[in-house]
Amino acid sequence: MADQQWYPAGTRPRILVNWSSFVAEGIPNDWQGPFTEAVVNAYTRWQHLAGVDLRFQFFGYTTNTESADGELVISMNRLHHPNESRLASTFGQYNRLIIVFHRRNGDGTPWNFVPRNAVSGEIEMQGVLTHELGHCLGLDHGSDPDATMFPAYGYHSCRFGPFADDVNRVRAVYPAFTRNRLRQLRSGDGGSSWGEVPNELTAHGHVHTRTNVGPGVVALPRSGLYAVGWSHTDGVPTWIRTDGDRFVFRGWVYYGGERSVHGPAYAADDDRTTLWAWVSGDDEGTLRLVASRSQARGWYWVGTPPGARTAGTPALCWTRVDGRSVWVLVWANFDRANQDATGLVLTSVSTDDGWTWSAPTVLDSRFRALSGVAVAATPDNRIEIALAWAPDHDANHADINTIRTFACAVEGTEVRVRDVLRLGERTRVQPALAYESSTDRFVMAWREQNFATSLNIAHRPAAGGDWSPLVRPGQSTHTAPALAASPEYGEVALWYGQE
Repeated sequence: MADQQWYPAGTRPRILVNWSSFVAEGIPNDWQGPFTEAVVNAYTRWQHLAGVDLRFQFFGYTTNTESADGELVISMNRLHHPNESRLASTFGQYNRLIIVFHRRNGDGTPWNFVPRNAVSGEIEMQGVLTHELGHCLGLDHGSDPDATMFPAYGYHSCRFGPFADDVNRVRAVYPAFTRNRLRQLRSGDGGSSWGEVPNELTAHGHVHTRTNVGPGVVALPRSGLYAVGWSHTDGVPTWIRTDGDRFVFRGWVYYGGERSVHGPAYAADDDRTTLWAWVSGDDEGTLRLVASRSQARGWYWVGTPPGARTAGTPALCWTRVDGRSVWVLVWANFDRANQDATGLVLTSVSTDDGWTWSAPTVLDSRFRALSGVAVAATPDNRIEIALAWAPDHDANHADINTIRTFACAVEGTEVRVRDVLRLGERTRVQPALAYESSTDRFVMAWREQNFATSLNIAHRPAAGGDWSPLVRPGQSTHTAPALAASPEYGEVALWYGQE
């Protein structure tokens, strides 16, 4: 069957889960929460990485096994057919589909399902959902074994997709979602209060000023300027230089010949060097790094840590250690050859402005990242790392997608954890971090995983202590946010994507 639309473009199909059908087939009842999170995590990846104008929304639970117009019902039965071993199937008609998980394979043996974070020998339901949602987006099976829509289940191809072949095909079925404008908030008191800032980027009408993944931002040293970067809807790495209100020059700049997935990462030292990292669209998650010595007017290639690959947004920061200039790169590992190492957070250190990097080391083997990571640093080697935690499937369900922060420092060529904090808030994408020097605070922002995807903020003393009560500026966001603190302006800038 050829690729084709199954729901009208521009609509928001309602997802309903028939949970009683899962329990009837022996799935533990306390998997209901983790399975629901898997549903939303799966369609969130399609929305951000494919970026088409068809956006699913979780609408609750049902006892129905059939769907009405504009619905997608997910249920479970015993098996597909005695002569076939199939994990799940998608059925239906235009504007009303069903996804059916099959508890057993063709010979009646139960599939070794887990709701999330499968290890070798297990089948992750979130990955299966990501594949089946591809069918709901109009895609038939494909021939690329690295793609999500390949007919055979693969942990990496299903769980961390969609990939290039999937995106190219779904973009031929549905138009791109191009309504997420880049918007800005500012705080002049270390993140305690925020105000919306109208600016030329938000007001611009061109489609290339839109994004479906989180932007990146950095305060350029000794200039009073920011560099704001994003991957526009065609995946091209793009940036501008701005004072926060106006473009420094009449337009934005593309990094020609490149394609990026996920959001960019930026960091600047206390002189004139800026680093920029993004994730190549090569299906391996290869990290790309460039540097600037001209206040982001132009860039040149630098090195990357050996084997650095990720399926989420990376993070960069700069600090000094015993008088040395030190850069830290952080990412969630993606290794198609090693399922059990995928998701672990890796760090690497450079002391020569990005030309060479230390061998990657695992930050903390107890924690895997759901998506990307964030990092910020003081000038004196106090480092904060943040992520949305993807706990093992046998861990406490209450920990799913919770934000964890790690107080760290560089020791030799490694980043060492000093303390781990549990914020208790949740997000499906990486948070954002910045260090604000006048208040000596780390400021963190994230996209809440509630129905409204509210933008939330907290701060904590860089010298140690708990995160503050939530600051709610009143905005919602369709993307992960980005933060940067400007010593020249004495402010924190927050950028995000929203209609």
